[in-house]
Amino acid sequence: MDNYYEILKIKPNATEREIKLAFIGLVSKYHPDVYEGDKEYAEKYTATLTEAYSTLKDPEKRRDYDLRFNARNEKRSPKTPSGENYNQVMSKKYFKNAERKTQGNGFFRKLFRSKLFYCLLFIFGIEVLIILLLYV
Repeated sequence: MDNYYEILKIKPNATEREIKLAFIGLVSKYHPDVYEGDKEYAEKYTATLTEAYSTLKDPEKRRDYDLRFNARNEKRSPKTPSGENYNQVMSKKYFKNAERKTQGNGFFRKLFRSKLFYCLLFIFGIEVLIILLLYV
């Protein structure tokens, strides 16, 4: 994984304005139409600059990138300001509705927690087995 801060030649605590100015300055210098050297190199470098800028300009993408980059460069998963590690943050982000979906509404939650439901289910299963053994 490339270090987008080094690519844009900025510090990790740079503001959005500093990121934008660094991007504009480097693109205007290395754009394939302007760059005097190798055009293929200029195209690849400009694509890398664009990727870095698009990641760092969006606060949510930047936070995810920082967490991923730090997790990859450290032996242990880094802690976020809230005290959670990278995996906890990402699971909350992508599965924030999973808990809500699995709970169901109140009736079914109570039904599946009741002993009566499982007793009736067990009796029904035994009846099905008896019918299968007698008539098959």
